Amino acid sequence: MFRLDPHLPHAPAAPAAFLDAALQQAARDADAVPGAYARAPWGFRPATPAAKRILDDFEGRSRSWIVVTCRRSDAQEHTRERCLTAIQRYLLSLAVEGVDATWIGSGLPEGLEDVSEMLPREEILGVVRLDSA
Repeated sequence: MFRLDPHLPHAPAAPAAFLDAALQQAARDADAVPGAYARAPWGFRPATPAAKRILDDFEGRSRSWIVVTCRRSDAQEHTRERCLTAIQRYLLSLAVEGVDATWIGSGLPEGLEDVSEMLPREEILGVVRLDSA
């Protein structure tokens, strides 16, 4: 689990704008990393209502959740590393905007993949729990 606890004095925009700006910046930054793929192998998606119920039950309280997926490929380790780089940059972008977020990459509840929106050949890499959005 990776946790960010920023104590920034300003909040210039609504939380939805923070998330959108963080995702756009993370995508630009991670795309700048050299790689063998023409498009990003990751996906950042708000949890579906069913996925949110599973994750809220898992946590024991209601939260906002982002499900992070990674496209499977023949070069799995390279793809996974690019996805992890995008996640790190997403979390850092959120921190800069004053959004407290926690990365959970293992020990996820059963059934999450069954109720999450994923493209063919994608798997869940983890979730981002938004603590102050």
